This record gives sequence, C-alpha cells and structure tokens, in this order.
Amino acid sequence: MNFISPDFLIFFPVVYGIYLALAKRHRAQNLLLLGTSYFFYAWFDWRFCGLLLVSTLLDFYIALVMYNVDRTAVGRNAAATVDLRKISLLISLATQLGILATFKYYDFFVLSARTALHGVGLDLPLPLLQAVLPAGISFYTFQTLSYVIDVYDRKIAPTTSLVNFGAYVAYFPHLVAGPIQRAKQLLVKIEEPRHLTAETILSGFYLALYGYVVKVVLADNMAIIVDEHFRNVRATGADIVLGTYAFAFQIYGDFLGYTSIARGISRMMGIEMTLNFRLPYFAIDPSDFWRRWHIALSTWLRDYLYIRLGGNRLGTARTYVNLMIAMALGGLWHGAGGNFVLWGVYHGLLLCLFLPWRRGKPREEGLQHAASGFYLWLRVILYFQLTCFGWLIFRAHGIHDVYDKLGLVLLHTRLADFDMASAARVCAYALPFMAFELYQYRTDRLEPWAAWSAPARVGWVALILVIISVLKPPYQSPFIYFQF
Repeated sequence: MNFISPDFLIFFPVVYGIYLALAKRHRAQNLLLLGTSYFFYAWFDWRFCGLLLVSTLLDFYIALVMYNVDRTAVGRNAAATVDLRKISLLISLATQLGILATFKYYDFFVLSARTALHGVGLDLPLPLLQAVLPAGISFYTFQTLSYVIDVYDRKIAPTTSLVNFGAYVAYFPHLVAGPIQRAKQLLVKIEEPRHLTAETILSGFYLALYGYVVKVVLADNMAIIVDEHFRNVRATGADIVLGTYAFAFQIYGDFLGYTSIARGISRMMGIEMTLNFRLPYFAIDPSDFWRRWHIALSTWLRDYLYIRLGGNRLGTARTYVNLMIAMALGGLWHGAGGNFVLWGVYHGLLLCLFLPWRRGKPREEGLQHAASGFYLWLRVILYFQLTCFGWLIFRAHGIHDVYDKLGLVLLHTRLADFDMASAARVCAYALPFMAFELYQYRTDRLEPWAAWSAPARVGWVALILVIISVLKPPYQSPFIYFQF
C-alpha cells in the first residue's frame, strides 16, 4: 500500500471517517492512529511489525530509565548517575544501529570485505544474510534515536504513554519515507487534543493533491525516460546526460510528492508535520542546497552527528573532517552501495570547497539575498549542474557503474547523439513544474493557493484533475525513498 495506490484510496477515507467521529475522544483517536499505522505497515510485510515494536518498546523504556535516574539522583554518587544514563544511551544506540546495520548493511560490508581480502590473495567464505530490507527502517530508527538522545541531553522529558509514543513512531503518513520527525515536532502534537477546522482540512487536501500530481505526472513520467536511458546497454554519453537531468526531476518530484501527500493528509488530521523541501533547485551553493533538500535528514545529521563531532568549533581542519564524516554517513544512510557513499563524499567536498569562500563573505540574513539579477541566476544554474552531477553518482549501481557512466559522459558525449524527442519530453514535463516553482520562489509562498480566492482554488483543483487524467503514465513507479 502506498499513497497513490487504490488500496490507500480506500484505507484513508475509512480511517479518516472514524477519526473524525472520534473528534472529542483524544485517547481513542491515538489508539486508532496506532492500530491503523501498524495495519498500514503490515501491508508491506507483516513480519517486520515485530521489529518496529521492538524499536518502539526499547527506546520508550530506555528514555524512562534515563529520566528516572535523574529524578532519583538525590544522594546518589554523581559519577554513578552519569554512568547509568550513558549505559542506557549506549544500549539504545548499539541495539538500534545494530538492527539497522544487520538488515541494511551486513551484506554490503561482507561483500566489501570479500573484495578487499581477495585483493591480497585471501578468499574467505564469509556468509551473506540476504535479508529483505524492512520498509522505512532508516527513517524510524533515526526518529527513535533522536528521541532518546534528546531525553539524554535533557532537552525534553519522556512521555509516559506507550500508546502516544507508539503512535509517534509508527504514524503512517511518515512511517516508510519520512520526513524524520523529532519528538518536539510530532510527539507533542499527538499528546495534545486536535481541533480541526474546515480551512485546515481543505488546506491539507490542497497540499496532498499537489503532491499527488507532482508524483504521478512529473516523477512517474520522468521515470520512464530515466529507465530508457540508464538501462540501455548501448547508451551513449548523451543518453546518460539526458537521463541524469530526467532523474533530477524524477527523484525530486517523487520525494516532494510523497512528503507533500504525507504532510497534507496529516494536516487533515490536525497534525502538522515539518517541511522537508524548500525549492532546492533554486539553491545558490552547497550550504543553501542542504537547507532546502531533505531538510529533516540534513538537520538530523547536523544536530546529532556534525555538532557532536565538534562542528566548526575545533578549527578549520577538524571542521572539514566533521563535514566529510557527516556527509559520507548521510550518503550511506541512503543505501548499502559504494555509489551512495561516493555521493555523500561528493557533497561533503562541495561543502568543504565552499567553506573558505563563505567565511570571506559578510554574514547575510538569507542566502537567497546574497546576490541579485544575473549573478544570482548564474549561481542557481551553475549549482544545479553540480547537483545533477551528484545525481548521476546516486542513480548508478555501485562504484564500477559510476566509473563506466562517467567515462561515457566525459569521453563519448556528442551533440549529434542527443535524442531530441526524449529531450522534448523532459522539457514538456519539467518546465511547467519549474515555472510554478519560480512563481512560488517569487511570491515566497510554498502553498500559494492559500492566498487565492475560492473560485481560483476550485479551478486549480479542476485543472489538476484534468492534468492527472490526461498525462498519467501507463504504469506507476515505486516511491524511490521506500528503498531507504
């Protein structure tokens, strides 16, 4: 079941109808959210519901242990108190990251070890696990870890309701592909009674509908073009270039579509989720890009990894090291493949190269105002090219495939080889979308329809429905971030 499947179009109206009927019964609503979220997750693979439950129970009780250690610390040895809290945190980190590593990275590390040992003349029969990757494990693992770390840092007090915490972890709009939610962002909203208004419900509906059209019309049509070019064994450098640009819009439309639907249906239930994208292809430099793209992950890496490693407080050399570690692990978070690590390293290098230039500039309130006119748009266009180079690495299948495709692009790209029909298809789908994003950028409104009149909104909905019916591709592509 996913947001654009017929199953979900039956599931959500039924759940939402019951949810509205329970409007004055807050606990009953949360029990409904918990039960239906596990049902939603079981639709992918019921066997992994137990894994989700283990992660939930572990961090729920670990957080309570740490909190109770603080409350009962009077008269106790201070060092013993610190040790108990650290041990609790380490148990959570070791267990959660151990589960994630086992299911997602074990085979990758074993194969890498085999290759390294073979290079020195050793062939050890290291076994492979070949496990099915549980849907959303990277997202809910980071979410529960952020909760435990925040309790450890005494930034929040733990919840005493297992139902509320279970609903926070398993909440179906974000469960399998984010955005990664912090406790202070989502848990507090689950613990509070929701008060729905007609405007809130309509606002959520408009956002979800926008996400649907972005996914179905932009991302899924681009996916066809991407597959045509990347799976062609006789592909030229021109094919890879064109496929890479198509993939840039596919992955953006796919993930933006998912998170817009997730945020929209959550808003319809009176629970506002955090923004995950802020027009990333209008970024003017690497730092600006990561304030716009996958904001939930980039801020998680900043707060729980980069800053804890020392951030930029320990000198220039250490800042570069911390950036590279954070970005490399951010790349690895996306998947067990050398190309994902290389993608993270590539973006880390961009950040490091940009850092000296950034330090030489006066601090601005917003990077979007750092330049104007021709210079601004030149920076936007140039950084988009650097972003697309990264997407080529991301879309490849392993390091060897990156090497092969880069070789094609650099050595075998000729203007005469470009498939103009495919290029026209890319432009036909991408340019109207980017024109709308330019409108969002110029008006500084990510949901500009909120300021429109009622007739304009009705016309907007009608136009979207027509676009979907006319331009919907022959088949749907799976959400890309489901594999992470």
